[in-house]
Amino acid sequence: MPSSESPGATYYASPDGGGDGRSSSSPFHIADFWRVASPGDSLLLLDGRYVGAGSMIQPPEGLSGTPDRPITVRAANDGQAEIDGEAQRVPVHFRRNDHFALEGVNAHHGSREVVALYHSNHNAVRRICAWEAGDHNNGNCFAVHYGEHNLFEDCAGWGTSRKVFTNSQGGNHTTYRRCWGRWEGCHVVGPKMTYSLFYNSHHILAENCIGTWDARRMVETHVVLRNDGRAPYVSSRGSRRYYHPLTIAGYGVDQPYGIFAMDANNKYGWDQTTIGPSVYGCIAYTLPAQKLDRFIGLYFVKSTAPDDGYLENCLALRSPGSQGSVGSMFSLTNCRGRSLTAVGECDR
Repeated sequence: MPSSESPGATYYASPDGGGDGRSSSSPFHIADFWRVASPGDSLLLLDGRYVGAGSMIQPPEGLSGTPDRPITVRAANDGQAEIDGEAQRVPVHFRRNDHFALEGVNAHHGSREVVALYHSNHNAVRRICAWEAGDHNNGNCFAVHYGEHNLFEDCAGWGTSRKVFTNSQGGNHTTYRRCWGRWEGCHVVGPKMTYSLFYNSHHILAENCIGTWDARRMVETHVVLRNDGRAPYVSSRGSRRYYHPLTIAGYGVDQPYGIFAMDANNKYGWDQTTIGPSVYGCIAYTLPAQKLDRFIGLYFVKSTAPDDGYLENCLALRSPGSQGSVGSMFSLTNCRGRSLTAVGECDR
């Protein structure tokens, strides 16, 4: 039966703005949309480069769609609306915003993250390219923190970032579908990976995703920085603080875990059982032309409970002549696998 609800309104935004937003010939700024947006409404972004506070995709806290009437923000022409954070702002930042759809936008040069979802649930991010997260402040290209049931579909991420795709601290039930990522560089302390399959989170699904690693953005010699960009980094034991100036040479990377990998599940009171991840039909690869240091494994999943994680129909490809050292193509602990194919050799 046809819906009895009327279709939502469509508004238009452009880099210059200045109009009432009700037609493509009279667009307003992105920030003007939030005061009129209701469930079911759509904002079409006209072609161009969007800069400045009023042109970031940052809904006010609490603005949400509904399950059957999401609020949609999409490029009028895929790939032609460019949200540039200029390393000063987060281009896409949801905070307590549910039931949004974001489609067809390019976003880059975030002050920390590029596409970030905090305390936000049931959002769909489709056909988004994101690159150049903050290098010196724990940046990620795509990130979900404290939010559940979010989808990343047909997305691509690359450039500087500690992780390209990540979900953490309750970023549960996150799905990555047909995504591509390439890790390229980061100079802060902490594990590095293209896809973080869990970090104090559970029920993570990766389907038909592709990942690779090319440390082309690493400087030859660097001091490992703290997550706030300062050096040296600090750890604490009780009331004592320990300073660890660590210099890495030879284009090396601090804690390069792998392409499809994980962080821990043992902090902040979260259950240490990951309940996942599930990885289907994914490809992790390295090429001779790419700059690598070392890996634990192209796939590195270490769960804390038996049979807590599952991989199926996945490929690990290390092309002949690839740089660096790889401990294992599939380094799996408490994680089952079926139809896993390794092409190439590891170093032990």
